[in-house]
Amino acid sequence: MISAIKFAISVLALAAACLAQEGLTVDDRPANNPERRLLNRELSTHILCAFQRLTPRERMVFELKHFQGLRLRTVGQILNTSEASVKTSLFRAAQQLRFQLDGLTTGEKSLMKQRSDTRGVNQLAI
Repeated sequence: MISAIKFAISVLALAAACLAQEGLTVDDRPANNPERRLLNRELSTHILCAFQRLTPRERMVFELKHFQGLRLRTVGQILNTSEASVKTSLFRAAQQLRFQLDGLTTGEKSLMKQRSDTRGVNQLAI
């Protein structure tokens, strides 16, 4: 569970970097931005659900490689399998996560962009 939280935090940091590249600011103080808190909570939930949908082997390989920082050869030794098998599992895990999380970062960007309605009141563009 802690590893999944670390993964969610790293994805949130990546999303913040994407927003910063587009010139949007990110309030690092979630207590001051309830919209940001809600978006982060929803994004974290989606990431955790996607991570839990991986097979146990894919989850283990992904965790050992990305969260523990182990080399593929070491992961293979731990799991008593070949490096090629570890690469395949890692590729499938990344592919599955990409598929399940597709649209979340673009969806978040569109949620964060503000537009003015005809009355001049800022509303979220959904």
